[in-house]
Amino acid sequence: MKYSKKIFIFPSPKKRTWSNYMLFAVIHMFLFEGSSFARSSNGKLASFHQSSFDSSKINTEFSILHAIERVRQAHPLQEVAKLNSDIGSAYLLNKKGAFDPYFVLNTREKNFGGKQYYQGTESKLTIPTLSPISAEIGFDEWQGSFTNPELNTGTSGQQYVGLNISVLKGLITDQRRTELRKARLFNEQSQFEQKFMLNQTASEIWADYIEWYISYKEMESLRMGVSLTTQRQLALRELFFSGGCNGMDTLENSIQLNLFKARLKQEELNLLKSRLTMSKHLWNLDNSTKNSRYVPLELGDSTLPNSVGLNFLDSAFANSLKMSDLLSNVPYLNILESKVNQKELEVKLKQQDLLPKLDFKFQTLSSGLGSTNFDLNNQRFGVSFSTPLFLRKELGNWKLAKFDFKQMELEYQFKQNETQLKIKSLKYQVQNNRELLKQYNAIAQGYRELYEMEKEKFFNGDGSVFLINTRELRFLDAQIKSIEQEKKYLKSIVEFLNATGEIQYSVF
Repeated sequence: MKYSKKIFIFPSPKKRTWSNYMLFAVIHMFLFEGSSFARSSNGKLASFHQSSFDSSKINTEFSILHAIERVRQAHPLQEVAKLNSDIGSAYLLNKKGAFDPYFVLNTREKNFGGKQYYQGTESKLTIPTLSPISAEIGFDEWQGSFTNPELNTGTSGQQYVGLNISVLKGLITDQRRTELRKARLFNEQSQFEQKFMLNQTASEIWADYIEWYISYKEMESLRMGVSLTTQRQLALRELFFSGGCNGMDTLENSIQLNLFKARLKQEELNLLKSRLTMSKHLWNLDNSTKNSRYVPLELGDSTLPNSVGLNFLDSAFANSLKMSDLLSNVPYLNILESKVNQKELEVKLKQQDLLPKLDFKFQTLSSGLGSTNFDLNNQRFGVSFSTPLFLRKELGNWKLAKFDFKQMELEYQFKQNETQLKIKSLKYQVQNNRELLKQYNAIAQGYRELYEMEKEKFFNGDGSVFLINTRELRFLDAQIKSIEQEKKYLKSIVEFLNATGEIQYSVF
């Protein structure tokens, strides 16, 4: 928006006085000689204020969609999150190994003084199961002059098939089965932690982009204020020489100009900081070496944000409200629930330790390797029983596990209720910010109309520079408040989607 010089000509020029000349000289000395505005060598007015974000240098627009595309192509935290999930898978694989069948082979022989004392081979395949039962298949071959008659099998050897059964301690669960179940929960937990990390990263990306975008809008508003005030300042100076205004009007306008310039300088710094903050999310993957590495990228001075893609937040918020259960997708609550379930398994395991250990072992025997002629009358049978007399250690471990489980369960219940209330509060906050944004936009539009009307009055000879300055300042303040309210509105949606765990799907 430009002002022409004839706009500021007063209908009735005032008589120039020596006090006005002295006031103008002071203004010229302190406000113009050292300011951004001065006369060039050819006598024309020239502006030395040039923002680093001059529109003539803009060659790139970087929307949130561009940012998301870049993040999806390369981002270290995305790989960190994936590795977190891989850790859970590796841990589960490790605990599954406790149920792998294992084979044992032992061979012993003694010869002395020309005699063979004994020669024996024991081989066994043990097959654990997800129950208190484990199976065994084995073959023994013992012979020699001094072999224990119980073990002597002759040259044919002895084959057996048997079962080991725990009927008290270990019947419901045992260390191996508990660890496997906990590993499955931990694997799920690691996936929830991956989602939690991605959710937090996506939330930061959106929040930092909004900060950058809003800083740019505020800077543009302040640049508009500087431009309008500058044009009026130049016109007032020439009016002063022609007797169309006094030095007070020029001084007042100069003060407002410097006010706008100071605020613009601060906002340019905010824009620079927000641009650099946004740059931390941008990476490139360098595959030129044997081991790929991430190379950080930085947004250039001429790269500017825009509003393309920001309307996604409105639709995402509307869709979230249609979900029947928002808590089911909250990664943090999923993580806590998994931890609670793991603590519960630990309690059940410690409870089993209170029982006596009673194991049965049964094997049916046959002669010769590979024989299938098993007879139940040919068998070996055994029972083992053991128990502590006071169970103080076992009782202590069980109580500690119960208390630990209770603490985690109460924390989960508290966080669940806290998150539910937080989501509800954020929902109302988003809705309230949306209504406030409409009101602030209406207020800014109203001040703009008053400003335009005041200019029209001034053009017609019925007005003053003071009123124009006042209207302009209020209009600019209202516009900046509207922009700040837009930031609150957009960030409240991001916070809501972060709390519900939905923001990650917009990026990853």
